Amino acid sequence: MYIQTPEKLNDCKLKINMLKIVHPVTLFKHKIFSCSRCWIKCVFLSLALVCLFSIYNTRPTTEYFSINSPNRKILAKHAPFIWENNTPSWYNVTHKEFPSYDLDLVGTIMMDPENILSLQRNHRDSYKRLSYILSKQDLQQLGFFHGIDGNIKHSGRIAKFSNVEVSGDGWIAHTKYDLAVKNGGCVTPRTLSLRGLSLKRYEQSISIALYWSEGIWHFPMEALVGLALFSDLERQNNLIHVTQKNRYVMQWLKLVKIDEKNVIDGTILADTLYVPEVGKCGSPSMEQIQWLRNTILPNVHRNIRSSVLLIKRTKSRVMPYFDKIQLLVENFAKQAKLDFLLHDDRSLPTLEIQLERFANSSIVIGPHGAGMVNLIASQRGTCVVEFTPIESNVCYMSLSYLLGLNYFSIPLYANQTVNMYKVLQALESCHHIHP
Repeated sequence: MYIQTPEKLNDCKLKINMLKIVHPVTLFKHKIFSCSRCWIKCVFLSLALVCLFSIYNTRPTTEYFSINSPNRKILAKHAPFIWENNTPSWYNVTHKEFPSYDLDLVGTIMMDPENILSLQRNHRDSYKRLSYILSKQDLQQLGFFHGIDGNIKHSGRIAKFSNVEVSGDGWIAHTKYDLAVKNGGCVTPRTLSLRGLSLKRYEQSISIALYWSEGIWHFPMEALVGLALFSDLERQNNLIHVTQKNRYVMQWLKLVKIDEKNVIDGTILADTLYVPEVGKCGSPSMEQIQWLRNTILPNVHRNIRSSVLLIKRTKSRVMPYFDKIQLLVENFAKQAKLDFLLHDDRSLPTLEIQLERFANSSIVIGPHGAGMVNLIASQRGTCVVEFTPIESNVCYMSLSYLLGLNYFSIPLYANQTVNMYKVLQALESCHHIHP
């Protein structure tokens, strides 16, 4: 049992008496002071919240949770294309001259009057200009339209970046500062969400990643041709960054001697990043086309051209009367003593074999579509008959022209039909060119 001593009892009484004699005014002042401190804290907290809200709603270029946060959202309107800025402040641009080429390598174009009229009505000024050139058959202006001018030495550009994050869609953003650009190509997404967590960092890489560049046309004719600006040694000794490492992309990279171990995709971080000027949307340059052609041809087995190749689409824009077209082409091939070959998108072989088919055909005929990208391997003088949609781009016309092929257009109407008589006329014209 605990018993308090007289000394401890006296101490307790003293403390109680001291509390009793505190003046009431002092207690009142203490309460006022405590309330004032709370009020001041509330005012400062409110002001801080107002400031943060104002900053958040007045940021001009990007939407950040924090400038150093691993999560960022960049708006497309604040990320210009790389080459729009002639004097960039945060990356360097160098020019590299392309090798010369023979101006006589170009082909011929026979555009149907209906297709010329559709170009004239197109909303693009360049297509309206092309319609005038084709209707007048102005060969010099046709060359200028495709960037061919013997008096000009053509060069391409390479941009060099430091400490950047690059997405599979071709967006390039600085890892620390509020800076971003886009590479392209045709189009880009409206926004880009960058997530710095769990990204692989590479010391040095070459990026040819673009929006849509995993596609059958867009990869070889817009992304891949960007590698024309690098030497064989530079291509082989650097990591190559692409949008997607799909089977088709990897087959093309193999053809230009890129080791699959050196291919990376998706969103990455790079200490040093090189970005070449890629092919324009739907219209790679003569220099880019010739580089790709000359690079892949040693890997393509070629014989004497002895066949008519008909392209068949079964997945989209299917032609309802294709059987009749096939019968017409088969009969023509028989009369012309040529082999008939059907290029059916339901059972496509490897890319190498596809290129061989086109390389060994004297006539290629079919609807507008990605299958015609294989014209890159066709021998000069090959005849190309394209069923061209009234509202369509002219990428395969330009490709044929730059490869030295003879191009004929046949109007493909909205119901996916063609005039059979015009098809036969085009085939006969091809046969007269190469009897």
